[in-house]
Amino acid sequence: MPVVVCLIVGLSAAAHAKHTDLPRVRPLDPSLTGIVDTGSHRSNTLHALLDRLEAGDVVVYLQYGQLPSGLQGRLTLLTKAAGLRYVMVEVARELDALRLIAIVGHELQHAVEILEQPQIVSQATFASAYERSGFKRRHFADGAVGYDTHAAVDVGRQVLRELAGSAIALATR
Repeated sequence: MPVVVCLIVGLSAAAHAKHTDLPRVRPLDPSLTGIVDTGSHRSNTLHALLDRLEAGDVVVYLQYGQLPSGLQGRLTLLTKAAGLRYVMVEVARELDALRLIAIVGHELQHAVEILEQPQIVSQATFASAYERSGFKRRHFADGAVGYDTHAAVDVGRQVLRELAGSAIALATR
């Protein structure tokens, strides 16, 4: 995926303008496109996150990832180029659809947190921001530290509640 980001840096102004017309949340797997679409229709919270990202300068690539044991999703800052900041969200493939939508919501909340902090433009500023505003979630075997925020945890729970409510509403029709 970093190759795509490198290509963006070298785009002409006209090509860059065309590239920025793409949605800000870009699933890299067709099944994840369905997850985002379903979540957007069934969760007002997820829909609002998508709207917020569409109005900003953060581009989110969404893919299935090889995550450490017990981790269901993560966001990585890739780069800043041509006025846009790029992040990668990886989610665990083995999750059921409802849990996957909730994890996507959780990770998109992190993307919105980045959007709201224009000073986040590098790995150093990304780490510094989460050291200040987040809390340590876990330590990884490679020595890396994972951070989370209460807002992202709350969003994940809220999306699950909305999905459960919409499932009940659909079942009673």
